[in-house]
Order: sequence, then structure tokens, then C-alpha cells
Amino acid sequence: MKKTNFLKTAFTILMCGFFSINYAGTIYLSATGDNTKDGLTPANAVKSFSVAQGLAADGDTIMVTGLIDFVNDPGNTFTPILPAGSFSTSNKAGIVLAKNLNIQGTSSATDGFQGVDLSTFVNTRFLQINSDFTLGLKNLRLINGSYITDITTVVAGGGAIVMTNGNIVAENVIFDSNTTSGHSAISGGALYVGGSNATMKASTFKNCVFNANEGTKGGPIYINALGNDSKFNFEGCAITNNLANGTFGGSAFYIRFNTSANGEINIINCTIKGNKVTGLASGGAINWAAKTPNTAKVKIINCTITENTTGAISGSAGVYYANGGTTGNYGNLYISNCIIEGNKTDSGLAGDLTVTAISPTTAGGGSATVPGYILVQNSMVGAVTSSAANVPVATNIVDNTYYNYITIATPDLKAMLNPFDTTTNSYSLKDGSPAITFGKLSSLSPITTDQLGHSRPTGTDISAGSVEKNFSLGLKKSMQNSILVYRNSNNQITVENTSNDVTGSISVYNTLGQEVAKSAVNGASTTIDKSLTPGVYIVILNNNAGSNAKKIIIN
Repeated sequence: MKKTNFLKTAFTILMCGFFSINYAGTIYLSATGDNTKDGLTPANAVKSFSVAQGLAADGDTIMVTGLIDFVNDPGNTFTPILPAGSFSTSNKAGIVLAKNLNIQGTSSATDGFQGVDLSTFVNTRFLQINSDFTLGLKNLRLINGSYITDITTVVAGGGAIVMTNGNIVAENVIFDSNTTSGHSAISGGALYVGGSNATMKASTFKNCVFNANEGTKGGPIYINALGNDSKFNFEGCAITNNLANGTFGGSAFYIRFNTSANGEINIINCTIKGNKVTGLASGGAINWAAKTPNTAKVKIINCTITENTTGAISGSAGVYYANGGTTGNYGNLYISNCIIEGNKTDSGLAGDLTVTAISPTTAGGGSATVPGYILVQNSMVGAVTSSAANVPVATNIVDNTYYNYITIATPDLKAMLNPFDTTTNSYSLKDGSPAITFGKLSSLSPITTDQLGHSRPTGTDISAGSVEKNFSLGLKKSMQNSILVYRNSNNQITVENTSNDVTGSISVYNTLGQEVAKSAVNGASTTIDKSLTPGVYIVILNNNAGSNAKKIIIN
């Protein structure tokens, strides 16, 4: 009997445990929805975000279809302006996040948030995060968001999102044509992170695009403060064609910690291209300056930063490491495995890295625990300028040939980038680029892929920049079985081509991506006149019929 009672009791407790589990639900939100519906199925989707948030439980997912109108959302309110107690009639402040939510679309091409009503020309910011909630965003486009106010005591911004608490986890999100304006403190065309008592936790933006956003400082992204020891990661992102229109710069990132919190900003596998600082601003696609002594870190790893511009002065259009005060710069800067070249002022002067700190320390000459530490390694940095007494010098670089190599007399770029690919939002490396084996995998670890999700080599050396040099194996089906590759007794490679096109070229690459031999196609059979050492090689035949790659092992 005791055993039976024990089993009954255990079963009852177990069943109670089952029924106490909370499973996350889904609320459906559609541009063609109806706010009188329950939002529990696609057919009963609601139309407004505030209604969907009210129906959702903490931790639920809101599934988005189409571009959701935030201007006419019943939970949105007009933005405060001067004089005190007044409100704008053309701009709204955005919905306050009231719980932990995941907001997800099917495609960032079709689903997301719309921030302007073209019939009334009223615009709006989308979201405010001012409590300790997590916002998940996936497969969305946030377009035409805007925040406009002339209240000079308001230190805020974010044309799409303002965040003074909590955290964001975003993947495959496009921040497109968002703006802030009104006065110089209204910053971050797309995203504003900060506040006087910022308590933000770790946040991640992965495979996101920030394009055509505009702010007074921080064209798309302004980071004023983080919670102590928290991290913000931007991985595999494209930051393109943004504008900082004020006097402070930061056409892609404006990072200026106002607290002593020792946070960390990681910008990894990103392409930063075509961003502009107007006027006579200090510049910098990435502008980093801490106001309070701390060892907060900005780490730029495997990024390609090029074709950015700044105003008529000589401040860098690439990376600008600014003065933090009369006692020296505050905060630390790390640049690893990057390509930073081709950035210019409006007057045409090259400016890829500028240091204006009074006495920053450097690798080998300082400690990473001391504010003002700088480390530049395995990176191709074209033009370096500084007003500081101690800046990164060529001895910090593995290969001095590719550091501070651009001058008026020697203006040529060296990374050998292919033209910008608007489909992938990236630059690939040309064959023979010195960047192909310039980086070190240890600096990127634990990440093993590039901006496009391609695997990096597993050895010591990897490509500098955001995109690894990879080979296309069999680009056209018509060429897949058209070549035969073998070696002769002299360890020379012979290529037999059975396609109808017996012209073109043959290139041989080692596993590091280096071109080790090349030959024109010589009819149906071509022997490359070079003896190769034992190893694995990729042989690529290019002709009008297509391209084909074969692997061959020479032992």
C-alpha cells in the first residue's frame, strides 16, 4: 500500500510539473490584418504591433507578414518638442517594448516595419527598449524610421530603435533609410545605444545590413555606453552608403563611452563601404573615443573598410581613434586581419587610420590593462596619420610593406579587391592578392567562417578582410566533365580539354589560395611548364564555355 501511495504521489507531482511548463506561443501580425482578431493564426492576424504585443505572452514570437505600419499604430504617440509640453505633429516616438519578444519575418525583402505614411507624411521611430527585456529580430526590413526633436536636453536618437536597457539579438535584418535629426545630440540614424545609467547586456547583430541611414553622428549606429563588461557583436554585417551629417563623424559607427564601464564592441567579418561624413568633421567610418578612463575595447577583426569619405580636413575616413582628454586617450583599440585602404577626404587625401590621442600605448610598449592601448596586427592599412606621440608603427605589423604604404607620391592600393558585389554586399579578393594569406586564424577564433558563411582555412593563415579567397568548383554543368587533369613524371600538370572551346587560360593554386602557375590553353592538351613540389593543388580552366576546377595531389 505504501508503495502504491508513493507511486500515486510521484505521478501526481510529475503531471503537475508537465502542466506547469510554459511553452512559447506565436502571434501573427500582417500588413493586411485586422486588430479585432485574436492573432492566433495567419488568417486571424492583427494589423498593429502594439496589439500583437498585447496579445503575446512574455517570450512569445510575433510572426510578421508584409511591411507593418507603425505610424498609425494605436499605441504610438507623438514626439515631444519645444516649447515644453508641446508635441510634434509629424513625428512619433515609437512603441515601448513591454516584454521579451521574438519578432520574425519570412524574408527581409518583404517583411518588416514601415516608418512613414505617404498620405500624411508623418514618420516614426519603431521601438524603444528602456527596461531589461530581450528583443529578437530575424528576417526583417526596418525602413524609413525616423526620430526628430529639437529638445536639446534629450540625449537620445535611433531612427529605428533606441536602447537604454536590455539587449537585442538580430539576424538577417536590414536597417534601410532610417534617420535622426533635430539637434546634435539626436544620434544614430538606425540604432542608438546609451543613456546615463546604461545597463545593456550582450547584444548581437549577425548578417545584418545597415544601408542609407543618416544621423548627426553615427550615421546608422551610435553607442554611448554599455553595461559593465557587456559585449556588442556585429558579425558578418554590411554597413554601406550611410551619412553622418554633423560635426562629429562616425559614418558607420560612432562609439563614445561616457561611463567607466569596461564594455566591448566587436566588429567582425564586416564590409564597411561608401559611408560619408559631411562638412569639416573629424571623420572616421568608425569613430572611437571614450570620455571617461576605462579599458573598454573596440575590436575590428577581418573587416574590409574602403571607399569611405570625410570632410575637407585630414581626419581619417577609415578608422578615427580620437582624443579622450588632456591626460591621454581612454579606451583601447584592436585591429586584426583587416583591409583598410582607399578611404579619402573630400579633397582627395588618403586617410585610413588616424590617431589623435595624446599618448596612447602600443603593443610591445604598453599594457592592455591601461587605457589607451592600441594593437594593429596582420592588417593592410594604407595611409596612417597621427598627432599623437606614440602610435602603432610598422614594427607592430607582420609585413611592413603593407602598413602606411599610401602617400601622395605612392597612391596605389595594394589589397587587390574585385569591384563591390551588390548581391553579397562584399568585396572578394583578386587572384594573387597579398591579402589572401595575410591574416591569422587565431585572431578570428572561435569564428571559422567569413562574411558570406564560407569556411576559413583551418591552418594558421587566412585571408585578411571580410571575405575569404575561395574557389568555385564546377561553375557550369556543361564544363563539369570536360577536363581531365593529371601529372607527368616531372611533376608537371597536364590538362586535357574535351569541350568545344579549346581557348582560354589555366591557373594553378595551392591550398593557401596563392597562384603558383598559369598558362594559356594550348589546344585540347596543355602541359604547364613548371615542376611543382608535393602537395594539394586546385587547377582552374577558364574559357568561353564556362569554368571548371579540379583538385590534384602531387606526391
